[in-house]
Amino acid sequence: MATQERPEIGAEYPKLSQQELDILLDSHEVFVKGGRGGERIRLGMHDLSYLDFSGRDLCRADFVGTVMRSCEFEETKLSDANLFAADLRDTVFVRANLDRADLRGAALSGSNLTLASLIDCDMRDGVLLQSGDKGDLMPLNNNEPTAGMEQAKLRGANLSGAKVSDSVVVQTDLTDCNLKNASSFVQIYRCRI
Repeated sequence: MATQERPEIGAEYPKLSQQELDILLDSHEVFVKGGRGGERIRLGMHDLSYLDFSGRDLCRADFVGTVMRSCEFEETKLSDANLFAADLRDTVFVRANLDRADLRGAALSGSNLTLASLIDCDMRDGVLLQSGDKGDLMPLNNNEPTAGMEQAKLRGANLSGAKVSDSVVVQTDLTDCNLKNASSFVQIYRCRI
């Protein structure tokens, strides 16, 4: 589908309406169930801000570098999804399943992950790179938000086995959060635990 092609580097990210997104989400759910005619959703480098993904099955979806600010993912299945370097600020993930999701470099500031499952997810640092004129690698966009969970809510979230090394957690609500076997290189500042 044309809407799933990645834009050229430097181009403005394409946007979708809720109706256009729903068609792609329906097709992805058929793909996840192994049904005929389904297609994996690949919306990397798109702007999907303010759209509703609630209650959907988005296992193994590809959202690399996607801007998804203030989206609704309540009770959404995102296990094994690729959200590398996605902008997820102020997004609602209440009771969402993000087990084994790739959240490296994702910006989660202000997001609500209350009662979310993030078992074995990867939340380490990460940066999208592009090849420069001389073949050297450079950050795709220097204006991108920094990765982290500043002022996020993770009340009762399960982060057991999560890789969160090199992360900085500031003013984040970790009340009743399960951090069993999570990597231990996290710097925690002024958080509620």
